[in-house]
Amino acid sequence: MLSKNCLRMQGYPLYWLLLLLLVLPLSSITVASDRLEQPAQIAIHPERSLLLDITRVGSRLVAVGEQGTIIWSDDQGEQWQQADVPVSVLLTAVAFADSNNGWAVGHDGAILRSSDRGETWQRVADGNVVNQWQVARYEHLNAAGTDPRTPEVSADDFAVMLDDALFAQEEGATYPLLDVFFSDAQHGFILGAYGLLLRTSDGGDSWQVDSHVVPNIDRFHLNSMAQIADRLFIAGEAGVLFRSLDQGQHWEALASPYEGSFFKLQASEQAGLERLYVMGLRGHLFYSDDFGEQWQQVLLETTASLTAATVADTTLLFAGSGGFVATGDAPDALASQRLSSRASISQAAAVEPFWVLVGETGVVRLMQGDDSHGAE
Repeated sequence: MLSKNCLRMQGYPLYWLLLLLLVLPLSSITVASDRLEQPAQIAIHPERSLLLDITRVGSRLVAVGEQGTIIWSDDQGEQWQQADVPVSVLLTAVAFADSNNGWAVGHDGAILRSSDRGETWQRVADGNVVNQWQVARYEHLNAAGTDPRTPEVSADDFAVMLDDALFAQEEGATYPLLDVFFSDAQHGFILGAYGLLLRTSDGGDSWQVDSHVVPNIDRFHLNSMAQIADRLFIAGEAGVLFRSLDQGQHWEALASPYEGSFFKLQASEQAGLERLYVMGLRGHLFYSDDFGEQWQQVLLETTASLTAATVADTTLLFAGSGGFVATGDAPDALASQRLSSRASISQAAAVEPFWVLVGETGVVRLMQGDDSHGAE
């Protein structure tokens, strides 16, 4: 019999991926401890796999996706090499703390680390370890009765958090991790389902559970993180938005312009203007020029859910389900098209002279400045 947590997690990853018009087998969503022990299989064309995230480290591109697939390219995404990966779970996000050290996260609480620019990976932790971290953290706070950073959180609250952590431990490695972000080489964050937030201040050598620091009483899923200047932002399920002014020591809730889920945050700087974009369900796209105090909606002629964004110099790209792609130099000057394949896009990166998109059918390259948006 499936637990309530498992039932809810079937819903969340499925609706997230269904925004990409994908249908995953049940085995991709339920707990599969063997996938944490089974290395990713080497594929003939790994660049054609379902891929959920891509990032750029120097001139190299690194992408992650289904069954532990991690690939990298040094020639603007034309040719790809598959990395050695010790797990075969669905990987959802990848980020680099510096030019060598990368992090990837995914289902079953998988946390992977690379020290060679993404060519080989080691498992740092999994959902069972994350559960242990949560139990230890909330046992300590429950005993102390308070956390100096969150005086508004009561001893009773910590008792409930401990109960939840103990229940999660009984359930096993069920937590999907949804994003990883490093603000510098030492300070990083991992976001996950049910409001999970992990933080490191030593380059990932140790991680601390900080879920209770975010004022997320309903434990909505946390999907994306971004940074503008010295401010950090989180976006998530049900339109939740949070901001930190002190590198994650404290978090505050922001007034949200939308009650539907957000899937991606993107920071940009154009003509000295620092701007934050947030996007999600049914083509909803907003931006803020005052660090999240006020939001302006960008009206797009689409109901495609937006899951991808990147910036090349001063040109913006937004993309999402059904192959929707919009590019332009300003939010009021976006040209919208669809990929000829209608393949849904989960994330994008810019490497001159291409946009490199990843998603439902793997890697797609588009020429920057080409409004036809046919796939190469």
